[in-house]
Amino acid sequence: MAIQIFTITPGGTYAIYTALTTILQPGDEVIAFEPAYDSYIPTLKLTEPCRF
Repeated sequence: MAIQIFTITPGGTYAIYTALTTILQPGDEVIAFEPAYDSYIPTLKLTEPCRF
């Protein structure tokens, strides 16, 4: 049987934050199109090793 992992968040913004900070690694480069959802750019700025 396959292992399934679930993450429950208190809202969409925190879910996006959790997903981006989990996936992005130091040195990754991200292209962010604007206009974008309000939390994308601030979350990318918090992941300092990430360039965008």
